[in-house]
Amino acid sequence: MEKTATRAGRKTVRGGHIFQEVAGSNPLREQGVIEVNFTPRTFPTPSRESTRPDEDALEWHHGLAWFVKKDYATVDQCAEMNFSRQGNYQAAINVFSHAIRLNSKLPSLFSNRAACHLKLRNYFKAIEDASKALELLTPLVQQNAASRCKAHVRRGTAFCQLELYVEGLQDYEAALKIDPNNEPLQDDANKIREIIQSSTLT
Repeated sequence: MEKTATRAGRKTVRGGHIFQEVAGSNPLREQGVIEVNFTPRTFPTPSRESTRPDEDALEWHHGLAWFVKKDYATVDQCAEMNFSRQGNYQAAINVFSHAIRLNSKLPSLFSNRAACHLKLRNYFKAIEDASKALELLTPLVQQNAASRCKAHVRRGTAFCQLELYVEGLQDYEAALKIDPNNEPLQDDANKIREIIQSSTLT
């Protein structure tokens, strides 16, 4: 039989469970669930002064480390969807740069960062990234032909923007070897040839 004793006005149980209720004592509290609701963030400042896009980009950027380690293949898609398509090329460059620090062997990261540099007129950086992409796109097989073509066009475009037309034409011709039936590429290559010919005649 269990015995009870009283100490300083409290009843304790001898031989029973520590949480067992004793007759005449205060009842134990019932368990429950606490619900917490968060109020939504508000940005009362005018849109032209709001830093929300930068904050959202920074938040996504910090979460990219885990994401890239899990699935490199979708980094380009997410960066394009979140930043490039919205015209925030600098944010896209930041994302690609972070991904490259985590894995510098993925050519599409360099090629797509080169495309963003083109949009921002960072032509030397675009050339550097496109060259790195082409360096990684080996061996030259059909599976990476489309990627090599894009990298050549992006580097060729950067060369032409710097008025280095001979170098630019070499990249366009390399792209045409990969995709000889691409009419827009053919037209651009012909325009570059015309510029080179006109410059030699003057």
